[in-house]
Amino acid sequence: MIDKKDIGATFDNIAPRYDFLNHFLSLNIDKSWRKKAVACISCVKQQKVLDIATGTADFAIELLKQNPDRKITGIDLSSNMLSMAMVKLKNLGIDSVDLEQMSALKMSFVSESFDCVTCAFGVRNFSDINKGLSEIYRVLKHGGECVVLEFSKPKKEKLSFFSRLFWFGYSFYLNHILSFVGKIISHNKEAYSYLPSSIKSFPYPDEFAKMLTNSGFYVKEIKPLTLSIVTIYVAKKQ
Repeated sequence: MIDKKDIGATFDNIAPRYDFLNHFLSLNIDKSWRKKAVACISCVKQQKVLDIATGTADFAIELLKQNPDRKITGIDLSSNMLSMAMVKLKNLGIDSVDLEQMSALKMSFVSESFDCVTCAFGVRNFSDINKGLSEIYRVLKHGGECVVLEFSKPKKEKLSFFSRLFWFGYSFYLNHILSFVGKIISHNKEAYSYLPSSIKSFPYPDEFAKMLTNSGFYVKEIKPLTLSIVTIYVAKKQ
């Protein structure tokens, strides 16, 4: 089992095949998830955006597609993922994204540095979620928004018969097919065994929303997508 304290090294190992596997294993649905998450940003003044766990910069690129005037800083623990991001941004002619290798649990930015903070598929990898949320709150300006896009799971008692069938099939795919294909293509068994386990251990949407509230945020919106495979959380620093 992967220790979350070593998560940067894990992503270093799978960086070369990360984008391909992301799109292939999600049937390209991950692209629409990012678009919808960025569209949820409602604050007018969000020129300075911090994208946490930026990876290969897919979310940062979508942020710019929807608002080219944004100035984005992307941070990630994995140096190899950041290298891939640099190449991608250069090929697209994008020079308004600064990339830094940094932990979300201990950021070097001064307090109230950003108008908006985003994190796509990264919060569940924090070794201490509460500490990460506290840091996000610290670097966010008053009135600014935090938008989190993360894998999620519904509570079984709230599922309809159709939803139960869907989740039975999805769980089989996640635990067996995705893990197997990911292992073969990435040559890293642990990384794609970690994915389903990290989703299972992540709090339910209402529980994560409570964690945001306990960190000082006002939760504006909880938006499940694709039968709750992922959820968008929009929170405001009051």
